[in-house]
Amino acid sequence: MLTGISNTFSQEAVKQEAIKNKKERQELLSKELGLNQEQSAKLLEQQEKYREQVARVLQDTSLRAPQRSVQLKALSQQYRASLSMLLSPQQREKMSASIRGRSQEKAQQHRQQLESRLPKGRNKALTADSTKVKPRN
Repeated sequence: MLTGISNTFSQEAVKQEAIKNKKERQELLSKELGLNQEQSAKLLEQQEKYREQVARVLQDTSLRAPQRSVQLKALSQQYRASLSMLLSPQQREKMSASIRGRSQEKAQQHRQQLESRLPKGRNKALTADSTKVKPRN
């Protein structure tokens, strides 16, 4: 009985932390892009709608991988079009730069993670291009 209560409590704590992090990310993005309250609210609404649509497509077991891919691509294009209408050109550029920065950060973290798994002395061989397959001579 106690295990069930503590498990429920920990799940609720995880949910609350996720909500807190989501709000913090939203506030940071609003500041970073210079959004007004109306833009911020609409952006949040569009993000939620997009996440729900993506989740529905991913959970639809009747779709095959190619169909799922086409639907996800269409949703992504719709989402980008809605952002384009909501944000000014300067805000769109700031958002693109922010996304590129996060992508580069994630790539660097992934590279470091891979390097940490290599035997000692072999990490230096791992470079940015080492993910590409090189033909054998």
